[in-house]
Amino acid sequence: MNKYLTFILFFFASTKAYPQLLGNPHSIVYAMDIQPETNLVVAALDRNRIEVWNYKTKKLIREWPMTTQVNAVKFLDNVLVAALTDGYVEMYDTTRFERVAHERVSSAPLIYLTRLETGFAASDELGNVFILADEESEVHFTKLLSVEGRIAALEFIGSRNVLATAQGEGKLSLWSIPEGKLLQQRVIGHFPIMALKSGVDQNRLIATFSNGSAFVYNTAPNDFELPIVAKHRPGGWPLALDYFASMTAIGASNGNVLIYANRVTYRKRLRSMINVIRIVPNAVGAITLIVGTHGNGLQILKASDMKMEQ
Repeated sequence: MNKYLTFILFFFASTKAYPQLLGNPHSIVYAMDIQPETNLVVAALDRNRIEVWNYKTKKLIREWPMTTQVNAVKFLDNVLVAALTDGYVEMYDTTRFERVAHERVSSAPLIYLTRLETGFAASDELGNVFILADEESEVHFTKLLSVEGRIAALEFIGSRNVLATAQGEGKLSLWSIPEGKLLQQRVIGHFPIMALKSGVDQNRLIATFSNGSAFVYNTAPNDFELPIVAKHRPGGWPLALDYFASMTAIGASNGNVLIYANRVTYRKRLRSMINVIRIVPNAVGAITLIVGTHGNGLQILKASDMKMEQ
């Protein structure tokens, strides 16, 4: 009797430890975003397919094939935006997910998208950044700035209304919006920057580097001195990054997933590289992540299923 009871308890404990899957467990997730107000997650899978899921009910809402590779996806109010390799941006309404715009932005592939206070910015592989201007309900893009070389990361710092770009060996540049004026340029590390993330209304900017480190900077000083307020060492190549309510989530090339929350660290290793990660705001019961992997699909992971370190 005790042997069977032990087996049952072990079975349920083991089952709890596995992340929940959304869709094909072998998909490669190249880009992903969430819309917490509607519990929706959008993912660009295997470069040529988009899926929209309700991450609470685990139901597939809509899916459709793409004729061009998708490099980035973002929710913007009632619109879903996709940045494509052919230099186009496609926009879909979030009610029926019907395409409402298909606009050429650049002659080069678009790589990154980031939300602005109003609208969004897109960067191409030639170092150009474009912003969306809504002129009498018509979709119109203007070039905001150009840099030498490829942009490695693009992020909007909402608390200061500036745009951050990363390039080269740890070089960070801050730009005014909508003028595109260079406000500050400095080297914040001796290794290439892998990802940037800013809190929506908080004076924090997080950068991850190719040597496996992550620094948290204070963006409040008017001179943009960017003092370091925290250092982390997730290991591997920290490719995926998110920040919400003083919590930092990082996903690495070695499959490591980490949550840094105050003085507690949660850690779990998945079977494949982590391409993208999002913290679900105001999740009930436990800190919750949605993780896009390189070959193990889209997964929901809770901090309660991770190893806790203090």
